[in-house]
Amino acid sequence: MSAQQHPREPQGTGDYGARQLRLEREAVMNERWNNRRMSELVAAMGEPERLLSIPGGGSPPSFAAVFGRDPATGCIDAFALVYGSEPTVRAYHCR
Repeated sequence: MSAQQHPREPQGTGDYGARQLRLEREAVMNERWNNRRMSELVAAMGEPERLLSIPGGGSPPSFAAVFGRDPATGCIDAFALVYGSEPTVRAYHCR
């Protein structure tokens, strides 16, 4: 085991501290944004860089909005949003 790997971390997954930061960001962003309107998200983060279809439509039918990279964690901020008259955030994912 290399000095950079944490004992509970699978081999080859990178730095444990960075992984923890990413997991913490995911938890915080989900708590903050779940069930909020896309208009609120765009007001806070700006326009998404990309809007993507979710293969099979997702359950419930959804699409993804991809924003820029968070400099502190390296996360590419991505949100799954539920279609509707006012799309709402279903989940945040750090990619």
